Amino acid sequence: MKQQSNFLRCNIVSSALVLGLMMLSVTACTAIKPGRLMPISSGHSYLIMIDETAPSNAQVRLSLASAPVRLSIARNGDGAAISRVTCADGRAAAFDGLSWVAPPDCREFTWNVALEGIDHTGIDASLPVASYSLNHRYWLLPERGAFLRAANSGGMVKTTLRLKGGRTIVTNLMFPSADQPPYYAVIGSEPQQEYSSSELRLRVFGKPPQYPWMNALHNDVLARWAIWRRDLSSGKAPSVIDWVWVEVPPDAVPGYSASAGSEAIISQIKLRPGDPDAEAKARVVIGTSAAHEGFHTITGAAGQAWPAWVNESLANHYAITAAQAFLEPEDQKWLDVFY
Repeated sequence: MKQQSNFLRCNIVSSALVLGLMMLSVTACTAIKPGRLMPISSGHSYLIMIDETAPSNAQVRLSLASAPVRLSIARNGDGAAISRVTCADGRAAAFDGLSWVAPPDCREFTWNVALEGIDHTGIDASLPVASYSLNHRYWLLPERGAFLRAANSGGMVKTTLRLKGGRTIVTNLMFPSADQPPYYAVIGSEPQQEYSSSELRLRVFGKPPQYPWMNALHNDVLARWAIWRRDLSSGKAPSVIDWVWVEVPPDAVPGYSASAGSEAIISQIKLRPGDPDAEAKARVVIGTSAAHEGFHTITGAAGQAWPAWVNESLANHYAITAAQAFLEPEDQKWLDVFY
């Protein structure tokens, strides 16, 4: 099933794969308007402050080169986690049900973001919210849950995470324009694994599935991403991609879900107990989906604003080709079923 929203510029792909009782749900936000990206303004920047001693709250400051009329809810968001939107001088922005009306001549805004603890509840990886895991010491900041926009152009995001021991982690990332994949950032101190190539680095957060082939899969997708980054991107592609595994909600049906943004990929999997083919299915959907989502992250962040049908077709083609080189011969039947 494919749904498309011109307002959100986000292409949702969701496929229920009932054969073998496995569900694959993949969300990919891709550009639907051709053309090159708008230039990033040096005066358009976000500053995010997170303190591990108060993990459920983030403070955001937005600085702009010129005063906007209003601040809009970011793509695919509802603003539910955002509160206390004010000008830096204390004047409140008025929410009109769709956006926040800016006080006159205000170029600097602040707001709070309520972050959801997900160690016990889990979240939907295909539509993530602003959240955190104390068990794995990471914070997840998707555009839809934490940000307001003053325009469709991109900018910069500086995030400061203050840890309990006093150490501070500072992350500087690009904030995408509305024609790029949405902003996804994983802010954390303890990735479970790290992999490097000459051009690209992969950091894995959370608790990935404990299969003996996962290490080889991580190395394989990193090698593929590095080639695509070199050969397919026309602009500045990310040098680091974070892959975070989030907990599955207790009431979720067995299946695999994933989504990708400008800097990160989010995944989760729940296998059906007693399924003799569960591991082979997992190998197929994890390997293929990781390649697919990485394709969107690399080409979208670099400014490849193809129409959605082109973007999805190319992502599927490159992902399936990559998976065929990694998968075992006995996995081919599940690749044929799922893709």
